[in-house]
Amino acid sequence: MPWLTLAHHEPVFYSWTQAEAPSSSLTLLFIHGLGSSNTFFFTVIPSLVLDGYSCVAVDTPGSALSAQRSSDCDVATLSDVASSVIAHLGLHPCRLVVVGHSMGGLVASEMALRLDVRAVALIGPVEPSEGLADRFAARVKLVQAGK
Repeated sequence: MPWLTLAHHEPVFYSWTQAEAPSSSLTLLFIHGLGSSNTFFFTVIPSLVLDGYSCVAVDTPGSALSAQRSSDCDVATLSDVASSVIAHLGLHPCRLVVVGHSMGGLVASEMALRLDVRAVALIGPVEPSEGLADRFAARVKLVQAGK
């Protein structure tokens, strides 16, 4: 299983499926929403791989197989984690399409601000608004409590 240990010794799990006959030099990076995991995208990845795309799906910290961070985990931190995975794999941002679902859309948007990615696709994005950080923190606590 593919793991990346970050600087703070926190393991992050990801899946990497390379295209068997690449028709594109693009890699799709999938970032799931809060309370989900990289498996959210497993129904579409096989078709995309057959169409010639390589696909990476990350379990964000505290989700599924990735360890909970010992420090706060905000959108900027999640962007750093995803960026660490693509750097670890030697992927070039200019050949990367970042696909984010729900909260993952915030992370994808943050990555687009920081990196020269090819494109961003948002699925059911969350709109940043006043009070979102407080609601997000409350939701994180519920997810961590298993509710």
